[in-house]
Amino acid sequence: MAWELEDHGGLQIVDKPGGLNNSSTYIGMVPSWGMGLTRLPRYVGRNRALDILLLGHDFDAKTAYEFGLVTKVVAKADLAKEAMIAAERIATASPFAIKATREAIAFNSG
Repeated sequence: MAWELEDHGGLQIVDKPGGLNNSSTYIGMVPSWGMGLTRLPRYVGRNRALDILLLGHDFDAKTAYEFGLVTKVVAKADLAKEAMIAAERIATASPFAIKATREAIAFNSG
C-alpha cells in the first residue's frame, strides 16, 4: 500500500480485489516515519501495526476496512465512479470549511 498517498488523501476508497501490504522491511527499507511508524499504530493499535510492518503479509480490502485503513470498499468496476462521486460532493462544499476541517482533524489526531 502506498502509505503516504493514503495519508494525504483523506478518503480511501479501494476495490474489493485490491491487495495491500507494507513489505518495506523485506526490501531492506525502514517503514516511513510519517505513516508507517507514527500514524499506523494510532490507526490500528501497536500490535496490529507491528504485525503489518514486521510480517509484511498481504491483506485484502475487507481487512483494510476492518482495520480502519480505508473508508469504503467497492467493486472494481465501481471504483472510479465512487471516487468521482466523493470528489464531486467535496467540491460542492466551502473550500475554507474543507481546509479548516482537514487541518482540525490532523491537529487533533496527533
